[in-house]
Amino acid sequence: MRHSRTTTLALTATLAAGMLAGCSSEDSSTPATSDEATTSASTETPGTDDASAGSLPDGVTVSLPEGVEAPSGASGGAGLGDDGTSLWVVTYGSSTNPTVATVESAESGTVTVSLAAVDPDAPATADYVPTTTVLDLPDGLDTEAPFQVVLGELGSVEVDGVETPGWLVS
Repeated sequence: MRHSRTTTLALTATLAAGMLAGCSSEDSSTPATSDEATTSASTETPGTDDASAGSLPDGVTVSLPEGVEAPSGASGGAGLGDDGTSLWVVTYGSSTNPTVATVESAESGTVTVSLAAVDPDAPATADYVPTTTVLDLPDGLDTEAPFQVVLGELGSVEVDGVETPGWLVS
């Protein structure tokens, strides 16, 4: 009986050593130091295939316009650029395939923009971030008076000068 206990213990120790060896990395000859792990993690470039990597059209940024704060619950907005000749449009959605605006029409105090993903055939992340598109205002639009901006199917907002953007809040 003593012989079978010794055999059982030896077999158990061998199995345990084999299981531990199976849990280690493939290349255990030179373990990584904490400096190596930090260096390799910090040199990775996150999101190289997303909108933050420069694949956006001119005039589009994944952020709010500089100096602008959106109200809580905003789902879109528009406002005049500081020069009074440009219009910024903010949409919310994916950071990797954001929704951008293009001017569709402008007549009698109303600017209508269409909204579409940068690449309608590409996948999008499920995050919810602001994207700003800066557009040239059509000639003849009176920006001295309040005007409406129709944000595609989202709805419309009133813009009343550089200091008073319009927001859709849900």
